[in-house]
Amino acid sequence: MKKVLSVLLIASFGLADACTSFGVITNTGTVVAKNRDYEYSKQNLETLVPNRQFFAWYQNPYGHKNRVFALTANNDVKMATNENGLTAIEEDPPYPKDSGDHRRYIQPYGGYSEGMTLWAVAQNFNTVKELLPYIKDVFTHAAPNYYEIADDKQILIVEVAYGKTDNDQTRPVSYKLINKNQQYYTHTNFYMANKFSGLNKLTSNQYSLAGAVDRNNTIESTVKANMNNLDNLSDWLLNTKSTVKNPNEANWCLNTSIFRSNLQGESFVDTSISNDKVYGTISSWVVTNNGGADKTTLAINLVDGIKVLPNGNQEISYRKVRGSLVDLINGKINYESASFVRNAPKGGNCE
Repeated sequence: MKKVLSVLLIASFGLADACTSFGVITNTGTVVAKNRDYEYSKQNLETLVPNRQFFAWYQNPYGHKNRVFALTANNDVKMATNENGLTAIEEDPPYPKDSGDHRRYIQPYGGYSEGMTLWAVAQNFNTVKELLPYIKDVFTHAAPNYYEIADDKQILIVEVAYGKTDNDQTRPVSYKLINKNQQYYTHTNFYMANKFSGLNKLTSNQYSLAGAVDRNNTIESTVKANMNNLDNLSDWLLNTKSTVKNPNEANWCLNTSIFRSNLQGESFVDTSISNDKVYGTISSWVVTNNGGADKTTLAINLVDGIKVLPNGNQEISYRKVRGSLVDLINGKINYESASFVRNAPKGGNCE
C-alpha cells in the first residue's frame, strides 16, 4: 500500500467543527467517509436544487445544474453528494484565538463559506477531472478549510489557508490528487501541506494537538488493516477504539477516539435540542462509488441522543440511513433506529 499524504490530525477541544475523514481508491471505485463532530444540534437530510448565484466570478463552461443530496445544519451544507456521484466534504482548520476578530480567517469578500463551497462544487461539476482546471477559480475564493472531492476514479484533497491580511481578496491553496488503487488519505483539522505547516502553531490548545496525533494513529492504522474489508464503514466509524496516552485526563479519552462524546458532566443529550455546552460526533457519512450514480450507495448515521448509564457507560441512540444515491436524492429516505453502549474509560483504553 502506498501512503500519499503524511498526516497529523487535530481535534478541536472547543465548540468547533472537529471531524475525521478518509478516502480510499479501490479496485472498483472509491470510498469516502467522514465523522462530523460538533456541538449537539439538529441535522437534516435533504435534496438541494441548483442555485444560480454560485461562482459569479467565472463562467461555468459545463452548464451543469446538479441536484445535491446533502446533510445540512444551521442552514449550511456539511456533506454533499450530487446526482452524478461526486462527493464533497470538509473539515475546519485550527483557528487561532483571535480568529473571530479578523476577516482573513474566513472567506474573502464576495467569496463563499465552506458549506456554500461544497454546494457550489457539487452543483457545477460532475467529476474531479472537470474540476481540476478550476481549482484556483473555486478555492482561492473559499473559506480557509480542508476540502475533499471524490468521484469513482479520483479523490482531490484541497487545503485553503488564511489570508495574510484582512483585506486579501483571495486565499492561498494547496492540493493533492490520488487516483491509484489502494492509495488513501486521512484528514481532520490540521494543515498537512508543508507550505502551510506554520499555521498549525497558531492554535493555543495543546490538548487538541496531542489528541490529533492519537486520532491520526487510530484512523490510519484502522484504514490499513481494513483495506480489503471496507463494508459497514459507518458502523465502524461509530465503534472505533483508540489508545489513550494519558489516562489521567478524564476527558482525554473521549477526545482522541474517532467517535467522540464529551458530555462535560451532562447525564443526557438530545440532539433535537441545541446544546452549545457539549459536543461530540453527531453524524457519519460514507459514500461508496463503484462507477457513477447508479452504482453509488450511502451509509449515514445521525446521532439522536446520548445517555449516561449508572455504571458510567454511555448509551448512544442514532438513526441509520442506508440506500442508493438514486433513491436518496429522489426523497426515498428510510430511517432505522439503532443504539450501542460505549464503555467508560478503563486502564487508558477508550471504547
